[in-house]
Amino acid sequence: MARIFRERFKTKNDVFDSFTERTLFELGCRFSFESEQLSPVSIGKEANVFSVKAKPMKLAVKVYRLEVCDFNRM
Repeated sequence: MARIFRERFKTKNDVFDSFTERTLFELGCRFSFESEQLSPVSIGKEANVFSVKAKPMKLAVKVYRLEVCDFNRM
């Protein structure tokens, strides 16, 4: 049970967790794009901005980081 609970809060690329992926999936259903089509525009210390091409327009998606950057490594 503890392993499943930990897996729920794991992040990928310091931004994506299961909640964020579900939210992007819901946005993709609403605006007709796939979350795999996200391309990074700006990667900052607090948030990442991605662009995605929806059918009638181009959208920008801002995702706030879940893990803070280690400035000693930058």
